[in-house]
This record gives sequence, structure tokens and C-alpha cells, in this order.
Amino acid sequence: MAIKSIEHLGMSEAERIVVKSEWMRDEVVKCFSVPSDKAKVILPNSARWIEDILETYQEVVEGVVE
Repeated sequence: MAIKSIEHLGMSEAERIVVKSEWMRDEVVKCFSVPSDKAKVILPNSARWIEDILETYQEVVEGVVE
């Protein structure tokens, strides 16, 4: 129960949540009531995974600064 509470708080406070599959995004949305557009799927076996991570980070940083 304590772990789920910490996870819920972290996900509600986060600007963006990166998950590794569509299934995990659906679970995050369902279990933690996270808006689906807040969870971004980045496939770890993708050739562009590091670029996708950095682009997501940049989007969050720019959104916070503005």
C-alpha cells in the first residue's frame, strides 16, 4: 500500500511519464488515473530511444521555463 501511494504521488506530480510499452501506458492510465497524454511510450529497443528520451526531457524543460 505504501509503495502504491508513493508511485501515485510521483505520477501525479510528474510533468511526463516515460514507459516502455503501450501495455504499460494503459496500466499507468488505468491504475493511477494518469491522463493518457502524460504517459509517453519510448521503446527501449528502438534505434532512436536516446534521442526520444532527450526530446521528451527538452519538452518538459521548455514547458517548465515558459
